[in-house]
Amino acid sequence: MGSEHSHERVRGQCGRVMASLSATLLLAGMAVSGEASPRALSPGRSGGGGAEGERARVRALELMRSVSPFATRKLTVTSVEKCRQGNDDLWKVIFSDGTEVFVSHTPKQEVAYFWGTGPLPREPKPEDFAFRKDSAIARAKAALREKGADLSQLRLSGAHFSPSLRNWTVTFQRMLGEMPYRGQGAGVTVSAEMGRINGCEVDFPTPPPAMVPEPAGAGAVERAKQKARRTLEAAGVVPGGDTFVKTEIVRPNASWKRREADGPLQHNLLGELEKAEHAVVALVCKTVDEKGNFFEVWIHAVNGEVVGGSWIGTRRLPKPPAVTAEPPNR
Repeated sequence: MGSEHSHERVRGQCGRVMASLSATLLLAGMAVSGEASPRALSPGRSGGGGAEGERARVRALELMRSVSPFATRKLTVTSVEKCRQGNDDLWKVIFSDGTEVFVSHTPKQEVAYFWGTGPLPREPKPEDFAFRKDSAIARAKAALREKGADLSQLRLSGAHFSPSLRNWTVTFQRMLGEMPYRGQGAGVTVSAEMGRINGCEVDFPTPPPAMVPEPAGAGAVERAKQKARRTLEAAGVVPGGDTFVKTEIVRPNASWKRREADGPLQHNLLGELEKAEHAVVALVCKTVDEKGNFFEVWIHAVNGEVVGGSWIGTRRLPKPPAVTAEPPNR
C-alpha cells in the first residue's frame, strides 16, 4: 500500500469526491475484502487486464451494490482501464451511468480503496423496474378482486412510488356515485420489481346510507352554513372566515355535544373517536376561527341536525407588524 501522502494525491487527482461518499466507499471496501460474491450482472466490455482487471470489476460491482442496491438491475460496466496515480497502480472501472470507481491493488491486500469521481448513484426511478404505474394499478385491482372487494364502489385516488422501498402504494376512495365516504377505501402495496403484493387492505366499516337525498340546492347549503355557525358560536368558537360546504358520507360522531344535559355545548376531541356503526349523507361545513383553527360541523342532509364534526388542524396566521415606539421629544 502506498504512503498516506500518495493517497492524498489520489484524492486530489480523482476530483470532487464528497467526504460522505469517501467514508462510505472505504467502509464498503473493508466489508467486501474477499467475502462477498456478486450476483450476475451484465459485465459490459472490458479494457483488458486479465484476472486482475476482472477482480477489479468484481470489487467495483460489490461496491456499487452496497452504495445503491437498485444498481443490481440496471448498472453495467462499460470499461476497465489501468492507470497510475502517484506510486499506486489503480484500475478505473467505469459504469454505464458515468460513475467511475478506482480500485487499488497491492501485494498484501488485493483491494485497498475505492474512489468515485462520477455522480453518486441516483435514486431508482419507476422506469427502472418491470412494474410501472399502469401495471401496478392493474395488479392492485386484481388483488382487490381476489380479496372480494366491490370495485364498483372504488375510485382510484393515486399511485405513489417509493424509491427506498422500491414499491408502489395504490390507493382507492370508496364512493357512492359522486359522493365520497369519509375515511373509507382501499390500499394496495405492489413490488415494483416482481409485481408481488406486499399488502392489501379494504376498509368498508359501514353499509351504504339508508337514505340518499337529491343533491343539496343553494337554499339547503345556506341553511347548513347558518346551522354550523350557530353550533360553533354556542361552543365558544368565533368563526373568522367563510364557510365551505361539500357533500360526504360520514359516520356520525360525538364531536359536538354537551357534557351535561343543561351544560354548554363543547367541542369534544375524543368524541371524534366515538363513531356510529352506520353512515349518513351530510353537508360537511368547514370554517376557520379567529385563532386559525379549522373546524368541521356535519349537518344531516335529510333532517338538518348536527351529526358530528372534527377539528382538522391549525393554520399559521401572519404576525401583526411590530410597533416601534417613537423616541421621546428632547
